[in-house]
This record gives sequence, structure tokens and C-alpha cells, in this order.
Amino acid sequence: MLRALVRKVEAVAVLQCRGDITFGEGSYVFYAKVTDVVCDDYQNIVIDLKDVHSVDYSGVGELVSAVTRIHEAGKVVRFAGMNAKIEGHLTHVGVKERFERYPDQEAAIRSFALVTGLSV
Repeated sequence: MLRALVRKVEAVAVLQCRGDITFGEGSYVFYAKVTDVVCDDYQNIVIDLKDVHSVDYSGVGELVSAVTRIHEAGKVVRFAGMNAKIEGHLTHVGVKERFERYPDQEAAIRSFALVTGLSV
């Protein structure tokens, strides 16, 4: 089961995920929360996967879909805390380079300040 919470840190929306992004409920919850964030006024988004334990190929599809939907909305996304297993799945399907990854949420948030001059 996936739990996802959106919080705001200055000019950044942070989607914190906990649990599994897998076929069924996990993928649905992730999709719905990404949709909420895309519809929000924030241009800068961090998706924190530090507490995501498992991602199956349905979940990988949702991650790729999230990047696509966020970019199509004219917004910017960074990923934080992505573990080696998730990165391995992304490499296996050939999409790892589409994900801007940072070791933790704080580094991902700071990256927006470096690029855009935002106060975070």
C-alpha cells in the first residue's frame, strides 16, 4: 500500500511517498497524487521516494508517466531518495536518463534555488 502526502517548501511542492508503487492501489494512489500536484500552482516539484520499498514494472510506468505529465504541464520535477532497486528498473527499461535524481529531499529542493534563484 502506498501513502503519499504533498507538502509545500517555499516555492516547491514535495510529494512524499511511503510504501509500494505497484500494480493496483499503489499505482492508482501515485497517479492521483501526481495529478493533484500537476494541477497545483507550483512550478517546481520534488517526488521523494526515500520510503518507497518496492516498485514493479507498473510502478515504473507510473514514474515515467509522472515525468511526462509534469513536463507537458510546463513544470519541473526532481526525484529524491531513489534506491538502487528502482534505479535498476529504470535502467533496465532504458529510461533512467529521464529522471533528475538527488540523494535526498533537501538536495533536490536546493537544486531549484541554484537553477532558478528561488529562495528555498
